[in-house]
Amino acid sequence: MPCSIEIPLDKRQVDRLPRNAIPALHANFFRWIEESDPVLARELDRAQGAKPFTVSPLFVEQEWASFRVTLLQDALFDHLETGMQKRPWVNVLGDDMPISGPLSVVATTYPLLASESAASGRFILRFRSPVSFRRNGKDYPLPEPELVFDSYRRRWNEFGPEALRIGDEWLAWVRECIAISRFDLHTVPMRFPDGLQIGCVGRVQFEVIGAGARDSAALQILAELVEYAFYCGTGRKTTQGMGQTQRLGEWDG
Repeated sequence: MPCSIEIPLDKRQVDRLPRNAIPALHANFFRWIEESDPVLARELDRAQGAKPFTVSPLFVEQEWASFRVTLLQDALFDHLETGMQKRPWVNVLGDDMPISGPLSVVATTYPLLASESAASGRFILRFRSPVSFRRNGKDYPLPEPELVFDSYRRRWNEFGPEALRIGDEWLAWVRECIAISRFDLHTVPMRFPDGLQIGCVGRVQFEVIGAGARDSAALQILAELVEYAFYCGTGRKTTQGMGQTQRLGEWDG
């Protein structure tokens, strides 16, 4: 059950947070899981490869502040809910900040994404936090179609039902048939204990070209993964604030 949970904080208290609050927000997620199941928390922390959750940076606007946790497996929701009921606050550097309002929860299922996502030959993604990939052993901050959609495909195959797995042949279709037709991007650095990570933020418009526009099955898979991006994030380090993604309806401005 892909699920997004937006957690509001009191904006008046946010000024007390360090400039980079992501490590603390990441740690709070594990504390909540640990309150329900310490063994599961350790397994999640030690797992290699794709992980079934994301944690956003702190988003601050004029009137509000919040961060977002997403889950890619059904079982995690009950554990997170239990932990948040026991600890209805966020701890940052020893300072407990109460959750300041109701959570905003958006959830779906893998079969619904596969069956109800509307196929389209053109769509826009917004990267709200820096997006980066590993390419040939190097960090790569450009959202090339194959890198973007393979990051979604791998998470979908890892955490979705076996019956809905997406094969390598679809990725070959992406290489041939998806292009970037418009973008408004810039790079932003994020600091981690192992060094600085450069990623891109902004908007990208992808477009299906040539004969690919007539492949209804491939277009349907593309549609479901575009919607899945909201939950799974894009690229690397999505559990540590990177790759927050949403679909936009129109290119405004």
